[in-house]
Amino acid sequence: MSDHDDDEAGNQAVRDLLIQPLNDAGLKRPRGLSERAQKDALALLVRDLDHMSAENLRTLCDAVLRQATLPGPGQGHWPAAVLIIAWGHGLQIRPFRLHRLVTSWLSSIEGPKAEAGGWLVQLFRFLRQHKRPPTQFDLSEIRNQAREDNRHLTNVADWVARGTASEPDRQWHEGYLSDQQMARDFVDQGQAKRAAENKKQDGVAA
Repeated sequence: MSDHDDDEAGNQAVRDLLIQPLNDAGLKRPRGLSERAQKDALALLVRDLDHMSAENLRTLCDAVLRQATLPGPGQGHWPAAVLIIAWGHGLQIRPFRLHRLVTSWLSSIEGPKAEAGGWLVQLFRFLRQHKRPPTQFDLSEIRNQAREDNRHLTNVADWVARGTASEPDRQWHEGYLSDQQMARDFVDQGQAKRAAENKKQDGVAA
């Protein structure tokens, strides 16, 4: 099964096990929220909770329903999407491999640019840690870290080859190579996708 198929199955699970039961229970959109805004909020739930298991989605559904039964202005209404997402992540945090910011950023044209510049691993690690796009200042720091890491990588690779590397150095080296391979996989996926899209467009044009 492809990543796309996995994503769609997760999306459908959120619709079937969370959104539909709550709609069937009669929950109304929050006061002051337009139909369009509520539709966008539910779409956000689908995107941000598609990693959750069926059991945890059912548990989350129960939690939302209980919240909506509490006396007060929110009774009978959907809680805010950000709250539901926070509850969902409390039950089951999104695995790093599925965090779309990291994968989409590296599979975009930014990934090949970073790889060509020699700072792909550092960009990957920044995105993994911060889960937000880097600022210009961040990029400067990322490049500085890359220069330092690349010097260290050369030394450690030599020590490993000679059999004189310390255990911390070996662990650092293995971690670096693992992150490098993962980051390159995302870059390759993005390039393959763009190539396929260009080929399809060329076929239509012909």
